[in-house]
Amino acid sequence: MPKAIAGTTGPLIHLQGPGPCSAKPASEFKVGDVTRWNYGFARDIDGYTVVEVEQASAKFVALHLRHNGSGTVYPPRRLKADRLVAYFREDGRR
Repeated sequence: MPKAIAGTTGPLIHLQGPGPCSAKPASEFKVGDVTRWNYGFARDIDGYTVVEVEQASAKFVALHLRHNGSGTVYPPRRLKADRLVAYFREDGRR
């Protein structure tokens, strides 16, 4: 279990590279949210912005992501709706 981040509440997950990060279920993402993934400390410091969220099935969502540094739009990531995904919080904390 990741250590707590000072001043945060809610679930945390541990990413390889950045360490403990705030997380929320994939089904709670909305357009404009910024995700992060493993090894995001160096090459993906800008994160990925959600440009579209679609309900892939009853239990899965598909997140369409754009890399904030390069602007590249990637094919959708199909994730189970209850899977925890790391994100950049609006207050700038991990």
